[in-house]
Amino acid sequence: MGRRIGIILPRLEFILYNSYVRYSFLLHFYQPFFQSEHVFRKIVAESYAPLIKLVKNKKNLKLTINMPLSTLELLDRYGHSSIISDIKVLSESGKVELVGSAAYHNLLTKTPKSINEQAVILNEYALGYYLGKRTGFEGESATMFKGIRGFFAPELAVNKEVVQFVEELGYEWLLVDPTAIKDFWDGGSVPSKLCKLADSELVLVSRDKVLSDLVAFKRNSDVRDLGPFIAGDAVVSVDAETFGHHNVNGLLLLENLIELISDQGGEIVTISEYISYFATEPIGEVCESTWAASLQNSDPYVYWSSEENELQVALWKTLRTLWNHFEGMTYNEITQFEVYPVWDSSVVNFNSGSTDTNLVLFNLLLVNVLKVSSSDQFWWSSRKKIFDSPILFNKSIISSYIDMYRSIMNLDTIKDTRDLKSLLEIVEDRLQKE
Repeated sequence: MGRRIGIILPRLEFILYNSYVRYSFLLHFYQPFFQSEHVFRKIVAESYAPLIKLVKNKKNLKLTINMPLSTLELLDRYGHSSIISDIKVLSESGKVELVGSAAYHNLLTKTPKSINEQAVILNEYALGYYLGKRTGFEGESATMFKGIRGFFAPELAVNKEVVQFVEELGYEWLLVDPTAIKDFWDGGSVPSKLCKLADSELVLVSRDKVLSDLVAFKRNSDVRDLGPFIAGDAVVSVDAETFGHHNVNGLLLLENLIELISDQGGEIVTISEYISYFATEPIGEVCESTWAASLQNSDPYVYWSSEENELQVALWKTLRTLWNHFEGMTYNEITQFEVYPVWDSSVVNFNSGSTDTNLVLFNLLLVNVLKVSSSDQFWWSSRKKIFDSPILFNKSIISSYIDMYRSIMNLDTIKDTRDLKSLLEIVEDRLQKE
């Protein structure tokens, strides 16, 4: 018998009825490209490192993890290679399942398909570079990562087009908010559904929205109030920072949840394992949704896009103009850089040698366009409140996006940037008025 960690829980007959249930936890390890070293180190110390240690030490715990390029790049830059190494080992041993996503966290539903493709392909390349192998089947230089079956759409932003897009890329399942499949959800906490559109083989995995939100916004470690909501098989999806950074008691909360599920005969599995146990149900449509959608609020983009928010409107116009310039370009396989991080300008330029300068500039442009497409600029200009949080507004973060636009224009790969310059002036003007 292991030592019980945390609070002593009474036997709660209503929790799992002593039945055998399966739970999956998908943790979203995401930090934006502009995150400061000080804040990032704090997040690693409070959340990422303890979480990885917990997975290593607990035999009955498996996690599904989304760790996009944005976060991997920061881990690499600030000297946290041990975290990357540990995740690689845990992935190879089956304790951690990694999923696909967009490299820098753009809203797939609002981004052109050609740019979404580049965001996902670059993220796959990054997973291979950091967590896979750097040689091919015949020993040639290449990045490889096998076995990615699931996909996490940033902000859980999905619609029918995204479902089709994810399936075309070869993924087997896609995590969605239950508001995307309203046929089976009445607003309560119910066992997570597995669904398919009639013309699709992609499994749509709905998270338990109520339980996920309760866990995400708890600020203590007591799981007794979660008891009534732990009543059947479920997928819980929250930010990794929930455990330790947002909630200082979060690691203990997670340990108590694991112990509660295990004591009641439950099993914690990866999502790919989870879906192997259950049949899928047919649905007629996928509703456009995000994690913020609800039955009461028909607008899934309440935090990211409002016609009444002049700053958000200006930011969207600027970004769409940049996309118009960039569309038509394709992500090239660059044999010279197959074992180099193409997102690191210093490494790419250092190793470029006699390589075509235009090829180097294209990849720098690609990475910067994807960075400036991330959803954080809209979140931090929303001026909304979520639960007990302060108003979501940060002038410094918006300024970092303005700087990124300037970096893009300085590359001189876009020949005529007068329209971008004019729109940036409008963004700066709106920002000064805030």
